[in-house]
Amino acid sequence: MTMVEEKDPANRRDDYTKDGSVDLKGRSVLRSKTGGWKACSFIVGYEVFERLAYYGIQSNLVVYLTTNLHEGTVKSANHVTNWVGSVWVLPIVGAYIADAFLGRYWTFVIASSIYFMGMCLLTLAVSVPALRPLPCIQGVKEEYCRRASSLQVGFFYCALYIVAVGAAGTKANVSTLGADQFDDFEPNEKSHKLSFFNWWMFSIFFGTLFSNTFLVYIQDNVGWTLGYGLPTLGLAISMLVFLLGRPFYRHKLPSGSPLNRILQVLVAALRKYKVPIPDDPKELHELSMEEYASIGKIRIDHTSSLRFLDKAAVKTGPTSPWMLCTVADLTKRHGQGWILDNLNVSHLDYYYAFLAILSFLNFLFFLLVAKFFAYNADVTKAKADMEMEPSLEKTSSQDNNGLSHYFPQEDTKS
Repeated sequence: MTMVEEKDPANRRDDYTKDGSVDLKGRSVLRSKTGGWKACSFIVGYEVFERLAYYGIQSNLVVYLTTNLHEGTVKSANHVTNWVGSVWVLPIVGAYIADAFLGRYWTFVIASSIYFMGMCLLTLAVSVPALRPLPCIQGVKEEYCRRASSLQVGFFYCALYIVAVGAAGTKANVSTLGADQFDDFEPNEKSHKLSFFNWWMFSIFFGTLFSNTFLVYIQDNVGWTLGYGLPTLGLAISMLVFLLGRPFYRHKLPSGSPLNRILQVLVAALRKYKVPIPDDPKELHELSMEEYASIGKIRIDHTSSLRFLDKAAVKTGPTSPWMLCTVADLTKRHGQGWILDNLNVSHLDYYYAFLAILSFLNFLFFLLVAKFFAYNADVTKAKADMEMEPSLEKTSSQDNNGLSHYFPQEDTKS
C-alpha cells in the first residue's frame, strides 16, 4: 500500500469497525489497531490464572475447613455448597451492572480488584497463626480439636465471600469482553470469534487441571500458605497483563440490561395477545440485513419456537395520533423528521422528550391554577363542629330565647 493510499480518507473510513465498538473515551476505533487476537491474548491469559485461583480454593476447601478450622464434614460440605452457589449466581448481578451502568471493561477491572483483595485475605487467613485455631492434639483415646473462634471463622468466610463478589463481575464479563474484540460485520473476524471461544474454553480446562493436580498437591504436602499464595500471585500478574492490553481493547457502550428488554418483550406480547401474527416472518423486521449492518446493529432471525413472543414485534398504532401526526409534519419541515416509516433512523427519543416537557409544563400550570381553587369546608373541622353541637344546644336551652340563637322563632301556642 502506498503512502497516498494510507492517507486516503475513504480507506481510513473503511477501516473503522461497523459493530459500534468504541474506545474508553467513546470514540470509534480502527479495526487494524484494535481488537482481534492482539487483544484477546490478554483475556485468555487472564482466564488461565482466574481458573487457577478459583479451583485452587474450591477443590480442596472441604479439607481445609475440616482439618484446619475443625468443622464437621457435613457442615463443611454445606458451607462449600453455599459458597459455590453464590459464585455461580452472583454473575447475574455482575452482568446487569456491566450492561446497564459501567460497561464490561470497568466492571471487570473493579471486580478483579475485589477478587484479588479476597485472595490476599484468604492467604492471610491460612498463614497467620492468630487467624486459625491450634492444631488438634492426639490424646490417649481420641483426638482433641479446639474450635475456631468467631473472629477466625468470620475472617475466613468474609474473605471467601469477597472472592465470590469479585468472581461475579469477572465471570459475567470475561467471555463477552473477548467476543467484543471481533467485528461480526467483517467475515474474517467473525470466523476468528469461534476460534476465540475454543481457546477460551481451553484456558479454563488448563487452569482447572493445573489447580486440581499441582495446587492440591502443594496444599496437602507443602502447606496452605504456598498453596493459596501461588494463585494469588498468579492473579496479580494476570491483572497486570490484562491492563497492559488496554490500548488494544474494543468496548461496547452500556445499552441497558437484556433482562429489562426480556421483560419488555413479555409485557408487549401479553398486551398484544389479540393481535394476529403476519404470515411472513420478514414483516416482523423493520429493516433489511444491509440496513441493519449500515447502522451497526445485528438482526435476530426468526425461529419457530416461542411464537407467542412474535406478537411483541407486531406493529400497532401509537397513542395520540393527532399529536404524533402534528409533530411528524412540523419536524419534516425543518430537516429530517422525528417520526419516519423507518423507526430505527427516527428520533423517537426527541418525541418522547417533547411529551415529557409538555407533561412537566402541564404540572406547572396545575400548580398555578390550584392557587385559585375554592375548597370545600375541611372535613376534620366539620366533624369537630358536629361533636360540639350537643353541648351548644344544652347551653342555649338555658337562654330565655330558647333556640332562637340557632333557629328562627316559631309559634309555640298551637
